[in-house]
Amino acid sequence: MALVHFAVFVAALMAACLPPPVRPCDGNFQTPSAGEKCTNVSTEPFCGHFYQESFFPNDIATTSEIATSWVAFYLQSNQTCSPYLSLYVCLAVLPVCERANSSDGRANSSRVRLPCRDICQRVQSDCSREKGFKSTLDVQCVYNCDLWPDTDCVSLQDPLVAAHVTPLDPTPSSLPEATPQTTSLQDNDTCPPVDQVFFSDESKTFAKGWISFWSVICYLSTLVTLLTFLLDTSRFQYPWRPVVYLALSFHIHTLGYFLALIIGPSSVTCPGGTYVQTDSKWTWVHTPCILVFGLLYYSMIAAFLWWLILTLSWFLSSAYKWTNEAISQFSLFYHTAAWVIPLILTISVLAARVVSADELTGTCFIVRTNTRTSFLAMLFGLILPLSVLLLVGSTFLTIGLLSVLQIRKFMVNRGRERESIILEKLMLRIGVYVAIYVLPAAVLIGCFIYELDTRPRWHTTSDPCTDCSRPNTAVFMVRIFMFLLIGALTGAWIWSRKTLQSWRRLPTKLQNCILPPTSERTQDSEKAATRLGSFTSPSQPHPSVRATPSYPYTIDSATEFSA
Repeated sequence: MALVHFAVFVAALMAACLPPPVRPCDGNFQTPSAGEKCTNVSTEPFCGHFYQESFFPNDIATTSEIATSWVAFYLQSNQTCSPYLSLYVCLAVLPVCERANSSDGRANSSRVRLPCRDICQRVQSDCSREKGFKSTLDVQCVYNCDLWPDTDCVSLQDPLVAAHVTPLDPTPSSLPEATPQTTSLQDNDTCPPVDQVFFSDESKTFAKGWISFWSVICYLSTLVTLLTFLLDTSRFQYPWRPVVYLALSFHIHTLGYFLALIIGPSSVTCPGGTYVQTDSKWTWVHTPCILVFGLLYYSMIAAFLWWLILTLSWFLSSAYKWTNEAISQFSLFYHTAAWVIPLILTISVLAARVVSADELTGTCFIVRTNTRTSFLAMLFGLILPLSVLLLVGSTFLTIGLLSVLQIRKFMVNRGRERESIILEKLMLRIGVYVAIYVLPAAVLIGCFIYELDTRPRWHTTSDPCTDCSRPNTAVFMVRIFMFLLIGALTGAWIWSRKTLQSWRRLPTKLQNCILPPTSERTQDSEKAATRLGSFTSPSQPHPSVRATPSYPYTIDSATEFSA
């Protein structure tokens, strides 16, 4: 094995330093003469694992050593642009030689099988945008697709291809005319490329309207929550204040969708006419893509972190009877964790270049593509972090709810009916909040798992097959709906009579901003009277307020938000 690796290294080095002279191909490949046997190439470092035998001389190479040099030359910088490239180059330089029994059954005859034109066109379609590919694009010889036949050759559907190549996005060989199932992007110069179009134009149009509608709903709901907080910040004490920052996270998320809708999918996913894919090198033209991804990904991670902080605060309040002052002492830690960790993850994902264009939504996000890098990015950058945050938060929430049940049982036994009713309202509100967050979040993660698992088996819209695997657009619509629904219902926690009272007092507060309050006007009148010599009795000191016994903070919180 070490010798094979060394041979590969030497062959590649020789090909890089001394590329073989280019010989024109005339298309008249030499075939084995009668009775001539095929030549064993199983030890050939590049092609030996595809098939066992080839023949020499042929139109490109006269010996196996020259063939190896040619293969290394064509593969040295283009080994990843297409899953078919290695096999195609081997078939072009070392045509597969197959044995067949003669009619009399006493001797073996041999036949050569060249690559079909469709596999050549597929390789050109996959690799046409690669700079390294263009530098070795020998259109007169190996990459001259007109050179290859259409019949009695190795095509994309050949068992040899199926046995050694696992296309993650199989498409037909040629680029057919547009059919009712295909989108309008059906030539190599369009973006996305034809072999990466998985959704129809109708699905994309529906997705645009779907995203617009739910983004507006989520935006307005979270905006009301944030404005309510600004009207009366004293109402939102810990452990419930994270609800405000949770709403802020979803508010930022909708801005990412709005930005993508305003700029347009072509500017976001196809800057400079190049489709954004995994391993794309970031330049200034990718600024819209980076901004949209940053807003969407950052806000999603931040929302799950604030959910965890909310459940942690609730856990400390109910299980350990922490007061709001005790919980708020760690507010700096909460903000650091909830805002800095998503920023670090966002920068890390961008630096790892695992962001791709989302064809359906017209945004940039972590998308499962044909590479192992994208698989790891979606697994460790999305699914696992969100699952862990949701699981830990649900654990805190469950323990806190059990603690409240114990407190309620204690109060019922002591005859404290009023506090018991308050706790019942609190538990009902918590149950509703669990339903509107935990369940949609679990469905959201399930949709990501669906994409991670099924994406390698998808067929493009240009594939005329009827029973092949295609993406389910409904799953992606549910994913978008579930996350925006959580944001829209985040404000459900503030739907109470006190919220209406806060908004009713808004005109009075605005009036006080323009005119001084009545007390200040009264003081001015008293000062004026003093200057005129009138006598006013000193005001009596305000009686001190007696300290009232405090119950566990869960009761106070329930009183605050149950009204």
